[in-house]
Amino acid sequence: AFWHDPLRTYSQERLAGFRDEIEAAGHVLEVLEIPSSSFPAAERARLNEAVGLAEVARLTPPCGLFAKDDIAAVMAVRALKCAGMKVPGDVAVLGVADDVVFCHGTTPALSSLRFPAREIGRRAAAMLHEMMTGRLTSAETPLRTLVPPHGVVVRESTDQIELEDKLISRALRIIRKDAPSGRLTAHDVCRRTGLSREALRLRFRETLGRSVKREIDGCRAEHICDLLRHTNWTIDQIAAQCGFSSGDELCRFFKRVVGESPGKWRGSRGVNMSTVDGIE
Repeated sequence: AFWHDPLRTYSQERLAGFRDEIEAAGHVLEVLEIPSSSFPAAERARLNEAVGLAEVARLTPPCGLFAKDDIAAVMAVRALKCAGMKVPGDVAVLGVADDVVFCHGTTPALSSLRFPAREIGRRAAAMLHEMMTGRLTSAETPLRTLVPPHGVVVRESTDQIELEDKLISRALRIIRKDAPSGRLTAHDVCRRTGLSREALRLRFRETLGRSVKREIDGCRAEHICDLLRHTNWTIDQIAAQCGFSSGDELCRFFKRVVGESPGKWRGSRGVNMSTVDGIE
């Protein structure tokens, strides 16, 4: 589902892109129209709640809801609770912008797409510089430049994995929670799910087509990528945070799983270490 304000251009564009992806994957998209920007300021909160409640009541759990922005996602979480639906148990909710006030100011904490504000500013400044130095004429200036988001910050509002095999769903939740620290093994997953090593291996292969170790390594590598992109930490600092004995050990692991060194990965994504913020 998509929480949509039809009067906002950015909401229309996010809906169009989301619908294309959902339909390409063979799924059906439910559009929840809440024209919040048209409501009188004095009545906006009440009308958002009333219209939002009527819209979410049409949903059939389990499903996922993508909101046009974090404010709308917070409204969606409230409306779903009023409708008697659990987040994320019945409906997983995802916002846009990763605004810490909204994302951490609601329960459960909100998962959100990172808004690439720094990259937008960098590209705008580079384009302005080229125009001011005469390298780019007005005729050559693109009417629009699209900048992709910087991934999803996963929090509790989407922390739900539901597969036909309930024990594999539980195993995946354990892996996603504990693999980034580096202190999780396949044996630990067996013990916490109550499955033998062979049973877990066979059911993992049948359900996901990959091994438990590959899933653990993948989650661990994804966490390292997130730290490489969004912090100014050194390789040794990241290694310590992720349970490696040294930066060299992390580099060997990362190259085996990802296919390139951490430094090369970080550089190929244009991460300027002088401007990257601390860990978010």
